[in-house]
Amino acid sequence: MSDVTPDAAIGRIERLLAEAELLTDPRARSIVHALTAALVELANAGLSRAVALGGPELERQLADDPLAGSLLVLAGTHPDGADVRARAALEAASGQLHACGVELSRVDRIDRDGDAGIRVVLVGERGTPVDPAKARAVVEQIVTSRAPDADIVEVELAGQMVFAAGFVPADRLRVRL
Repeated sequence: MSDVTPDAAIGRIERLLAEAELLTDPRARSIVHALTAALVELANAGLSRAVALGGPELERQLADDPLAGSLLVLAGTHPDGADVRARAALEAASGQLHACGVELSRVDRIDRDGDAGIRVVLVGERGTPVDPAKARAVVEQIVTSRAPDADIVEVELAGQMVFAAGFVPADRLRVRL
């Protein structure tokens, strides 16, 4: 059995694809993209076959496994929505959240102009200093590791949205004349 973690495998794939984009030969880049698509199709077909042969119990086991579950997400066949997966991952990482001075209140599914996403609502722990920027970064890392198919990740703390460093909400932008 391999010791590959989903994050390590995805990181390696992203690095290799970034390197492929730097190839100067457009035909070589096209071949890399076609090969990648073919491998994803093969993995999807294999997972679909395994689930069909193994039934709902095997599907649940695969879905709950971090590596196999990430392949089901890639295939678009994971039985749980992104919000359910994000909630489970955040609940499992409560220690990381506590280190930021927050705890999970709830996870909501949101829809913005056809983009599906997740709103994570956090509450500060009583008597503990809160680092909103660190909390947002931790939440984003956890959510994207288990729910990379979420187009949007919003983080709310004490009724206020917590934005990424350097982010300026559109309603704060003004044209100066």
